[in-house]
Amino acid sequence: MTASWILEVIAGCIAVIVPGFLFSLALFPEMSGRFVRAASSLGLGLLLSTWICYILARHHQLILMSFLKAMGIAGGVLLVLAYFRGALPRIGLKRETEAGRDVQVQAGDSCQG
Repeated sequence: MTASWILEVIAGCIAVIVPGFLFSLALFPEMSGRFVRAASSLGLGLLLSTWICYILARHHQLILMSFLKAMGIAGGVLLVLAYFRGALPRIGLKRETEAGRDVQVQAGDSCQG
């Protein structure tokens, strides 16, 4: 075993787990429970990696670097989808209203009294 083999295994695991997590955020933005999120992330990551491996093998491009590139692109697309579905916290300022609940305030908004 060489160090490069270990790095390839770690990169492969990260390439499956991270897009799977983003896939679960994009599909189920309101899901609660760490165990359920972890299980769905692993399952969706394996599903996505199997599908990408099938597509790459059909075009005779199934090598590690092309797999990592494809999973990176899929992760980027899923990150954007998860953001627009509201699964990722949106950047903004919070202020408290008279009722005591938090309200999102966009940068540049003014409070008139």
